[in-house]
Amino acid sequence: MESDRGLRCGSCRAEFAFVDGFFDLVPRDIRARMAACRDPEWSRWSEAVRSLAAWRVRRRARARGGVLPSDGTRENLTREMLERVCVPGKIALDVGAASGGKSALLPPGSRYLDLEPYPVTPVQLAPGAAMVRAVGERLPVRDAVIDTVVSLAALDCHADAASSIAEWARVLRSKGSVAILLSVMPPRVARACNADGRLRRFLLSLGALPDVGPIGVAALMSRSISNSERLKAHDYAFGELERLLEPHFDIDWRYEEHRAASTILYLTARKR
Repeated sequence: MESDRGLRCGSCRAEFAFVDGFFDLVPRDIRARMAACRDPEWSRWSEAVRSLAAWRVRRRARARGGVLPSDGTRENLTREMLERVCVPGKIALDVGAASGGKSALLPPGSRYLDLEPYPVTPVQLAPGAAMVRAVGERLPVRDAVIDTVVSLAALDCHADAASSIAEWARVLRSKGSVAILLSVMPPRVARACNADGRLRRFLLSLGALPDVGPIGVAALMSRSISNSERLKAHDYAFGELERLLEPHFDIDWRYEEHRAASTILYLTARKR
C-alpha cells in the first residue's frame, strides 16, 4: 500500500522509501498500478513491485546497450535477441536445434532451417521450414546463402567449436549475423567442469571458491557428484567465445545474466 514515504507491504509491513523525483522516472502504467495499491492485498502490491523491478533492470540494460524483455524471462530475452538479427522472409539456420521448438522464438515469417546431429522427433514446423541431420563442424549448406546463424545453448556441445564458427562464416551472406546463447564461467570454474573424472572435478571445484563463493562451489560439487561424465564437450571460460569469434565476426551486442557459478551470455555478431 502507499504511504507518505513510499510503499508498505501489506503482509510484513516492510516499507520501501521513495527518493525525490522517483515517480517522474517511472512509466505511467507502472505508476498507476503502484498508486492503486492502497489496500493490503499482497498480490496487487507484489505485482506493482515486480513491474517496477523489471523496469529498473531494463533501464540499466539499455544504458549499457543491452535489451531485456518485458517480464525478464530467458525465453523472452532470447526472443528479443533474435529479433535484432532475424528478418522476416530471410533464412535462419539453427545449429543444434534439437526438435526445432526454438523456431517459435523467431520473428513471424522467418524461413527456418533446423540442423541437429542426433535423431529427434521434430515439432510441427512452420510451412517452408526444414530439418536436416548433420554436425555443426561440417554444415551441408552452400557458401553465402544464410542470413542468420542461431546457436542457442548448443556451442558447448560441439567437438570443434573453432571449425563450427568458421562454417558459420562460410555459409553466411556478406554482413550476415549470428545470435548465440552460451553459458560462460570464470577460468577456474571452467577448468573444474572440463576435468576428466568425477573425483578430479570435485577437487578442482574447491579451487573456484574465490570466483564463485560457497554457494557456487556447492553447486559445482553437486554437479560433479551426480554426473559420472562431463555434461558438455567443452565449458567456456570468460573471453573464450570472443577469441573464437574474432577472426570472422564483429560483436555488436551482448547481455549477461549472472548465476551462482556461471553467466548466461547473449551475444550477436556480424560477419566481417
